[in-house]
Amino acid sequence: GYLGSVITQAFFNRGMVEKLVIYDNLMYNQTSLLDLSNNPNFTFHYGDVREWSKLKYIVEQCDVIIPLAALVGFPSCEKDKELATSINLTQIQNIVDVLTDDQKILFPNTNSGYGTRTNKGEVDETDELTPISHYGVTKCDAEDYILENSNGIIFRLATVFGSSSRMRLDLLVNEFVYKLLTD
Repeated sequence: GYLGSVITQAFFNRGMVEKLVIYDNLMYNQTSLLDLSNNPNFTFHYGDVREWSKLKYIVEQCDVIIPLAALVGFPSCEKDKELATSINLTQIQNIVDVLTDDQKILFPNTNSGYGTRTNKGEVDETDELTPISHYGVTKCDAEDYILENSNGIIFRLATVFGSSSRMRLDLLVNEFVYKLLTD
């Protein structure tokens, strides 16, 4: 997705990454990686994370894996729970199962894992995760699997906001930014 492209390009363009390998099905017809296409240290593989043999081949080549593929949000995940589970959880389990001790997985999780808190105003990383949607459950189950079976690092992200080429206006902060820029 767009966020993943921005993050990976930032590390790559600053020389913090020796070789960048992207595996994506270009579901949203994004073009954010085009400027890297002529770089000899950049490799793009077209594919779906549910195609395990292809993904396994790529995972085995990498030192650090940042899995950004996900079916995101309550409506999408409720509409097709099987698809959500296969993308948000099963592919993560598959990746973790083939990692060696020399490889690291960096997993961006969602704040949807915190669920609803009526008795506490603020939450932090020490609070128990209590997801209330299928989306939150799949992402938290993936986090648990990583923590139990690898030396992975979890990032619990708040909603990333700002203008982009593919705005998600179903998120409140993004809607505020969009209205600020257009209204």
